Amino acid sequence: MFNLSEQQIDAINQLIEPFDQNNSPGFAFGVIHQGKFVLKKCLGLANIEDHIPITSQTVFDVGSMAKQFTAACLALFIEQEEIHLEDDIAQFFPQMPDYGHALKLKHLVYHTSGLKDYLELAYLKGLDDYAHYDTDFALNLIFSQPDLDFIPGNEERYSNSNYVLLGQVIQSVSGQSLRQFAAQHIFTPLGMHQTLFQDNAREVIPHRAIGYGATQANNFEVFTSGVSVVGDGGLRTSLDDLLQWDQNFYHNLLGKKDSSFTDLLCAPGSLNDGTHFDYGFGLILGTYQGMLTQRHGGAFAGFCAELIRFPSKQLSIVCLANQSDVAPWTLVEQIANILFDVGQETKKVAQEATNVDFQPVENLSEALLTQYVGHYDLGAASPLEIVKKETHLFLRYGAEDELSILPKTPQTFVELDYGIEITFMNFQPDKVPFLIFKASQQEIIAAKVAPPSRAFGNFDAYVGDYYCASLKVVYCLFIEDNVLYLNINFDKKTPLYFSETDFAETTLGIIRFFKNNHQQIAGFWLNTERADHLEFIKLS
Repeated sequence: MFNLSEQQIDAINQLIEPFDQNNSPGFAFGVIHQGKFVLKKCLGLANIEDHIPITSQTVFDVGSMAKQFTAACLALFIEQEEIHLEDDIAQFFPQMPDYGHALKLKHLVYHTSGLKDYLELAYLKGLDDYAHYDTDFALNLIFSQPDLDFIPGNEERYSNSNYVLLGQVIQSVSGQSLRQFAAQHIFTPLGMHQTLFQDNAREVIPHRAIGYGATQANNFEVFTSGVSVVGDGGLRTSLDDLLQWDQNFYHNLLGKKDSSFTDLLCAPGSLNDGTHFDYGFGLILGTYQGMLTQRHGGAFAGFCAELIRFPSKQLSIVCLANQSDVAPWTLVEQIANILFDVGQETKKVAQEATNVDFQPVENLSEALLTQYVGHYDLGAASPLEIVKKETHLFLRYGAEDELSILPKTPQTFVELDYGIEITFMNFQPDKVPFLIFKASQQEIIAAKVAPPSRAFGNFDAYVGDYYCASLKVVYCLFIEDNVLYLNINFDKKTPLYFSETDFAETTLGIIRFFKNNHQQIAGFWLNTERADHLEFIKLS
C-alpha cells in the first residue's frame, strides 16, 4: 500500500489551501492506490445557497470524462461480436447524408470521422451552455451539415458529435437508452449507485452539486444549463463511485470479466496511413514524468473534472469540481509530482482565475496600462487585443467582445469568468514585447504586433446579411466607427480583422469571402477550430 509521508500530506495541504474558502464552491479529490483511497479531501460547498458541504458522495457533472463510459458500453457489444469497429454507421442513421466516404464506428471512437462538432455548431447558431436542447436537436444539427471536414481516418480531430452518435448506436443495438444500458451493464455491476447519464437537464438528482462560475464582483453565479444530450457528456458521478470504475481496469467485472475488455479500452487509434495516436476508447493515452497514463477530463456549465491513472503504479488521482475556474488537470499533475517526489513539491497550483478573496492591485499608472494596449499575434488562433477604458484593461478574444482583466501584479492580469491569466513581458526599450496567455490547458506566447488592417478597399461591399442553410442562422455584417463587425442573429458583436483582400480573422474563426460572376461579394466560408467550410450566402 502506498503510504503518504507527513511531508507529502503537508505539501498537498499547502497545494489546495488557496481553494479552502468559506462560502465558496470547491472540489472533491482522492488518491487511489491498489483499490483503496489513501487520501480523500473535500473542500467547499456543493450548494452555496443552502450551505451544503461537498463530500465524497456529492454528485458532479464530469463533462467529457463521460466519453470513456460511452465507449465502454460500445466495447461490451464488440466483445460479444454484436457489432464491429469496421461497421458502417449508415445502418444506424438513415437520415445521414451521403458523404461519399464510409463512416465507421472506429472513426467515431477515435475522433477520426471528420464530423463537425455539434457544440461548436450550436455556438455558431448563437447558443451557449445556458441554452435548452436535447439529443434530437444535436442529431439534426450534425446531419444538417452536407460535408465532412476531412476524409474519415485521414486525421484525428476531437469532436463531441462522435460520442453523441455512439450513444445512439448503443440505443439502436440494445433497444435501451444509453442511460438504461449503462446503468444495467456498467454502473450496477460495479456498485456505482450514484452514477447516471442525465438525459433530462431538469431532473432532480439526490446529492448533486450546483455548478458555479466566478463573477467580476468577486462572487459566484449559478450555471443553469438546459442541455439534455448524453454520450459525449451528461454523466453525473461521485468521487466514491469513481473508485469502483478505476479498479475495474485492474480486475474487470464487466462483460466476459477478463482483461480483453480493458485492453480494448486502452488500445490507441490509428490513421489510414497506419500512424498511431494517443486516444483510446474515450481515454487519452500518454505519459507523465516518464510513466504511462490513462486519463480524461471535462468541463461544462460550471463543472470541471479530471481522472489520471498510472497503471504501472496502480495509482490514480481524481478531482471533481463545481467551480469553473479550478484547473483539475493541473491539480492532479501537481499532486502526482508530490507523490512521486518530482521537484517543486510544495509549489502551489495557481487557479486559472482568482478565488473569491482576490484583491486587484490598485493605482497602476496610466502610462503602464497604456503600453499594454494593442494587438498580440496568437498565430492561427483568434486575434487578441488589449484595450483600455478609463483606468481598466479589457481583452477581446474568443466568445466575448470585451472581457475585463484585473491586475494581480503590475505585469499579470486575470479574467475571472473564464479563468484567463495574461502576463506582459519585455516592455522595455530595444525589446520585443509579448504576453503569455494562459487558459484551461493552453499556454500561448503572443508577440505584440502592429494593428491588423481592417479593410481592403470598400467596406460597403461586405455589409449585409448572410445566411447559412446548414445552421439556419443569419450573420449580419455592419460598419461601426470605421470597423466592420459581425453579429450572430443580431447579437454577439465581433470585429473582422483583414490580413488580405476578402480574407479575415474573427473571434469565431477564419472567414474567406467569395464573389459571383460580376465580381460582387456573394458570401463567405467560415472555418473554426472544430467545424470547417460552413457556407454563408449573402442575402439580397
